Amino acid sequence: MPGGYHDQTDSYPYDDAIVRMRLAMEMGTLKGILWHQGESDSRSGRAEEYEAHLRELFERFREEFDDPDLPILVG
Repeated sequence: MPGGYHDQTDSYPYDDAIVRMRLAMEMGTLKGILWHQGESDSRSGRAEEYEAHLRELFERFREEFDDPDLPILVG
């Protein structure tokens, strides 16, 4: 989430993603987001929590770019 620090990668993943998307938008139009992530969060008992967090993240992206219908393809 915004301002969230990930110590294993020494990064701010959400903030970094927003910066990269805005830079890309200087040369084009954001038509959608392709989301691809590993399976480490798929452990039993965590799937519902993961899904809730993922839905929240996608809503933040849509709010950030003022596009409530921004397509997000999960692969």
